Amino acid sequence: MKGFGAVKGEATGIARTPDDPNFKEGDILVANMTVPANVPVMKLASAIATNIGSITCHAAIVAREMNKPCIVRTGNATQLAGKFITISVKGIKEAQITW
Repeated sequence: MKGFGAVKGEATGIARTPDDPNFKEGDILVANMTVPANVPVMKLASAIATNIGSITCHAAIVAREMNKPCIVRTGNATQLAGKFITISVKGIKEAQITW
């Protein structure tokens, strides 16, 4: 699965949505988009992936502040919830999710 890289880096973990009660430190946040209410979960996440957004969206800005790998505009990152995934971001057009 490809998207636009917002923050370079690589992370591996279980993909979980922001409302998942089992979300724990090191999991990867997958969301349609993020909002300020998601910041506590974003702090726990090892990386962030969204279905929509751009390199100036909320997820990208917060991920840059937290220095966490972030990929946006994947189209369907939320479909990976519950799976063990790897996010790899080397640049804006070099970003992918594998499982």
